[in-house]
Amino acid sequence: MEIDLSTKVGELLDAYPKLEEELIRINPKFKKLKNPILRRTVAKIATLAQAAKVGGMDPVELVNLLRKAVGQPPLQGVEYTEEESEAPVWKAAEPKPSSMPTNCLIAAKIR
Repeated sequence: MEIDLSTKVGELLDAYPKLEEELIRINPKFKKLKNPILRRTVAKIATLAQAAKVGGMDPVELVNLLRKAVGQPPLQGVEYTEEESEAPVWKAAEPKPSSMPTNCLIAAKIR
């Protein structure tokens, strides 16, 4: 399997199970992949580019680290731009934080 920006996280881990620990070592935010529900849902649709974006990483850097871990040469001449990938479905669905100050919420709860 050739690892690139469009590789699905689930497909990557099916082909290279040992990369789960490598992903967590690269970025502790990927520890969520140990959750079986997340693994069966989000990992099946999320690309490495999307996962890198959620993890606050450069997607090409993430892909090249994973390629190196399995003995593949780094991607050459590939640049990632924000337009190449839409926001991941699970990221877009996250609730927005309330703009109301916390002390107002606490005061309302006390009354």
